[in-house]
Amino acid sequence: MRIIVFGGTTEGRKLSEGFAEAGINHIVSVATDYGEEVLQENPLVSVHQGRLDENEMKEFILENGDLVFDATHPYANLVTENIRKACEETGREYVRIIRDSHALLDSQDDVLATYGEDLHKLRFFDDTESCVEALKSFDGNVLLTTGSKDLKRYIGINNLYVRVLPSEESIRLCEEAGIKRDHIIAMQGPFTLDLNKALISQFGIDLMVTKESGSTGGYPEKIQAALEKNISVYVIGRPTTEQGMSVVDALEKYCGKKDCAHGEPTCNCKIFLIGIGPGDEDYLTIRASNAIQSSDIVFGAKRMISPYSKTKETLPFYLARDVLPVILDRKPKQVAVLFSGDSGFYSGAEKMRYALEEGLLEYADNDFTFDIEIVPGISSVSFFASRIGIGYSDSVITSIHGRSGNKEYMDKLLEDIEKNEKVFTLLSGKEDVGLIIEELRKKAAREGKKYKVILGYELSYPKETITELIAGDRDSTDISLNELPEGLYVSLIMSIS
Repeated sequence: MRIIVFGGTTEGRKLSEGFAEAGINHIVSVATDYGEEVLQENPLVSVHQGRLDENEMKEFILENGDLVFDATHPYANLVTENIRKACEETGREYVRIIRDSHALLDSQDDVLATYGEDLHKLRFFDDTESCVEALKSFDGNVLLTTGSKDLKRYIGINNLYVRVLPSEESIRLCEEAGIKRDHIIAMQGPFTLDLNKALISQFGIDLMVTKESGSTGGYPEKIQAALEKNISVYVIGRPTTEQGMSVVDALEKYCGKKDCAHGEPTCNCKIFLIGIGPGDEDYLTIRASNAIQSSDIVFGAKRMISPYSKTKETLPFYLARDVLPVILDRKPKQVAVLFSGDSGFYSGAEKMRYALEEGLLEYADNDFTFDIEIVPGISSVSFFASRIGIGYSDSVITSIHGRSGNKEYMDKLLEDIEKNEKVFTLLSGKEDVGLIIEELRKKAAREGKKYKVILGYELSYPKETITELIAGDRDSTDISLNELPEGLYVSLIMSIS
């Protein structure tokens, strides 16, 4: 019996894992490369990645399957219809996998019971077409939060803002639908209540469009934000209740094991996002050190994880798109993701937290629970200030790290220098030092001033050096700049005349 699973959902992944555990060969078809990444590697599983049109799907099923499981998303009506039709025309057995009712959550009745006093602001629609028709007569700014897939259906709607994932495909679909670039909000969720409210205010939104997607889709936060900002909400309801079977029932029927959907018990996963300070282990906080030592896997840039490579499993990943598949696949009890400096000071920790939360809520098993804790570290500015013996309570702290040559940030830095006696700045490298010195020279020539620039290089590491330059004294500055090594710098800029 040749089996095909159309997946890209949690249900599809669990079904595949159950078949593999039962020793059954099968093919999993997913639309995106990310859908493939979250699948566990197994010699019994073949993966087809890519979208199929009606004819391609018919050919694919004819060549590869006798039994076809449709575990696509509940809103993927067109895909489901194509799969069902292809199975009918090829004489293959079709099984629709439905999402457990407890995973959907937040029915219309729940919403109306919670927000009964604001019923006049909520309007429910059975499908996208009826919602679009209603929007044609609406005069105001509309925020569409239903994703990029159906954007073409909204062509012609005035003042339409769209919130989509920051992917090339999403942007392409926006452009094909004629969405203005300044009306595209490309952001990675999850979206909190406060962030939803901020976006409504920022773009002057008068009406929000959402799907009744449940808690994992951020539905309650959207509704609450809209009502608190006193705007209307158009809600596209879930598809009509489908006929089908759950993952567990399908595995019991087709592989004869009630428990083959589960495999190893899922576990609670503690995720630490850790600021490791300037770098040297001596400056790691006790909380951070304990969290690293008790973790199953340590993620981070190579230079950060190298001290632990002999005693821990380390992986040189520091982006959510790389860390998330490992957590989903391995389900470790505890992991640590390392960031330089302080996790709350120009750090990627916050972005990582949001991305991991969204990914785990979307793709993890329903009974897989997790907790994310951010552990702060010593900031590079704090460490640098202690090295040079100068406090920073009366200073401005900023950063042009990763923004070399950006005129907006350089102008803001010069403005800060003009208005403040001391400005601490994070730099990307030697190139930034040269740019700052050149701008300070111009400023010194115009105003008859000199500026002291103190540089901290590779702080806490063996090559740590403190260098002092004077902008306005060309000869000494030129010599010093030529001698500076490549690497990471922190600077303090002060006017001395």
